[in-house]
Amino acid sequence: MFEAYIQEQTDRIKGYPYANTISHEVQEKFAANLKTLTALITGSTLNKFIADEVFGENPYAAILPDIITDGQRKKAEEAIWHKIQTGTLSFPEPLVNILTLQLKNVTDAFLELLCRMEEHKAEICSALFDGKTYTKIKDIELSAGDTHNHGRSVFFMSL
Repeated sequence: MFEAYIQEQTDRIKGYPYANTISHEVQEKFAANLKTLTALITGSTLNKFIADEVFGENPYAAILPDIITDGQRKKAEEAIWHKIQTGTLSFPEPLVNILTLQLKNVTDAFLELLCRMEEHKAEICSALFDGKTYTKIKDIELSAGDTHNHGRSVFFMSL
């Protein structure tokens, strides 16, 4: 359902002027982080959809979602995705707005990081790498910490 939003952000990264400074692995890892963020934001709503779907077969599911069996969950997920594809069920618009804004903000912060890394490359290399110039960012970790200031958080990089 949300793959298009994630693809939109990964396309922004691929089309960015400094995209050549990051490895393909970093691009893939960033996309995976966007997928994880999407799952975190949409997870409770999806779980509610599953509990509602299972309710007829297991009325206690709404109160104790942990008692939903794997078989019930799989069947419910299939029914939910069918309803979403046919337009009879959708995620609430405020949730979609929050998700798309958060994905955009995280991507904006990453692109700003790339820009600053390139614009201040000489100073960074002088201070951190004894003047040796890096050519690619080989790895990146998005922090699990709280985001602030429009999605900014801590990024850890390997050059």
